[in-house]
Parts: sequence; C-alpha cells; structure tokens
Amino acid sequence: MARALREERIFVCLPGDDALKLLATLQLACRHPNFTGLTRDWVDEFARDLAERLACVGPAVAAMCEAGFDPACDVEVQPELGGS
Repeated sequence: MARALREERIFVCLPGDDALKLLATLQLACRHPNFTGLTRDWVDEFARDLAERLACVGPAVAAMCEAGFDPACDVEVQPELGGS
C-alpha cells in the first residue's frame, strides 16, 4: 500500500489567496520546536517551493512570502480582551 500511495500523483489547484494561507500555515508549523525530522524538512522544502511560485505574482507578495521564513519578522500578538 505504501508504494502505491507513493506512486499516486495528486494535483491540487488553489486560488492564490488560499495558497498564501496554506504557505503561512506550513511556515507556522515549521516554527514549532517539536516539529523535527524528515517530515519537517519535507514540509519546509514544499513551503519554499510554494513561496517561489507565489512570488511570481509580484514583489510585494514575494516579500511577504519570504518574511514568513524569517523569525526576525515575527510580531507578538496581544490576546483580545473580552467584551464589545
């Protein structure tokens, strides 16, 4: 079964904004300290390939994609206070 799954090709077509959301999710996953090993390496490579493809949209998108790999671009998010 593993061989059959490995040989199966799956093609995914996403709108660009959804691909950017997927990229951000993969980048976040790769930041988790317990996410290590071959799977993490594969996800990182996949994310970089996706970022390269998205970068073709233009320089602003390219910069946004690259920033997701750079911890220096992280910002601390303050939790929202309850109430409206």
